[in-house]
Amino acid sequence: MTTAPRAVARAAAGCRQATGCDPEVVVRAPGRVNLMGDHTDYAGGFVLPMAIDADTAIALVRRAAPVVKLRSEGVDALARISLAEADDAHSASGWASYVEGVLRRLLATGTPARGWQGWLASDVPIGANLSSSAALELAVAHAACAVADQHRDPADLAVRAMEAEHGWPGTQCGIMDQLVVASATAGHAALIDCRSLAVTPVALPEDLAVVVMDTGVRRELTDSAYNQRRDEVQHAAELLGVETLRDVAVDTPGLGALPEPLRRRARHITSENGRVHAFAHALADSDRSAMGRLMRASHRSLAEDYEVSVPELGIAVDAATAQPACVGARQTGGGFGGCIVALVERDGVGAAVRGMASAYADRTGRIPQVRVTRPVAGASVVDQADASVG
Repeated sequence: MTTAPRAVARAAAGCRQATGCDPEVVVRAPGRVNLMGDHTDYAGGFVLPMAIDADTAIALVRRAAPVVKLRSEGVDALARISLAEADDAHSASGWASYVEGVLRRLLATGTPARGWQGWLASDVPIGANLSSSAALELAVAHAACAVADQHRDPADLAVRAMEAEHGWPGTQCGIMDQLVVASATAGHAALIDCRSLAVTPVALPEDLAVVVMDTGVRRELTDSAYNQRRDEVQHAAELLGVETLRDVAVDTPGLGALPEPLRRRARHITSENGRVHAFAHALADSDRSAMGRLMRASHRSLAEDYEVSVPELGIAVDAATAQPACVGARQTGGGFGGCIVALVERDGVGAAVRGMASAYADRTGRIPQVRVTRPVAGASVVDQADASVG
């Protein structure tokens, strides 16, 4: 029997303390790191993320009343959602708005209203571009479906979670985070076609480690230029007469004639889509040179063409790529802070982690959190025996 993830054990313990009962259902949903393809998902493009071994977990007991009550470790506020309200009701705020949005979208699309009381714990850092919001959304979705004895397809749950994030917290995200959190395969990254929602597992070379370094710089996507970037991309597509920039190649006539900054935004999307496919091939071929070149190009495009970087992300990438065992590094996720991802030769990962952390701290005065992670499976219900391991 496998050892329970830390968040699963804490959620189960919290549920016992809060309710006096052993949990009836325990679910977990991982965070994710994106290896290649940022800001392409809402343009209908391609991405290559992987789920990471850091979970958000919910342990719960069923309740007769059609109400969901959820507490989170370290947070005083209770998320209390009445399932008897209208499907478009907006009664919650803050982190509870993610919970409410998912529940409302599931109810509106066929999940029976079943009440429950739960406890939430998470090892996914908030605001670090590791998809803490998608992990919360998919954990809530699996909890609601488990209580209702309902199975829903992972892609369906991902779409409902994305709709929830659009309609309740208000971030106009793409489908990448929710879909990889819902459907990832252990040991593999996920090549996702964000138009068709097709997911193709891509094996990672066993002799490479995935290292994530958190710069310590935090952002709120709804308070940043994230939604503005999505509007710019859509405007560029309209000027080019296409539905999305997925339909535009790097040599499409008219691309260079777009007004700034739309020209640079479109150039990032079109070039990044190509890098996703090239990176998947590089992984399959264990082509270190190509991996490094593509990661450098992506990082530069995100910083210069898409303008979603901050100085700390550039410093972190420099600190990583200075390590002899580092194959390549880039910023990852929505930008404006958060994390970088690096591919590192496994036999040199210890020295690389120490070196990149030291170099970053020397230049910024910040002590970064660095984790060596691995690709895990997507969201699931947890075996009760596993949940009891602490």
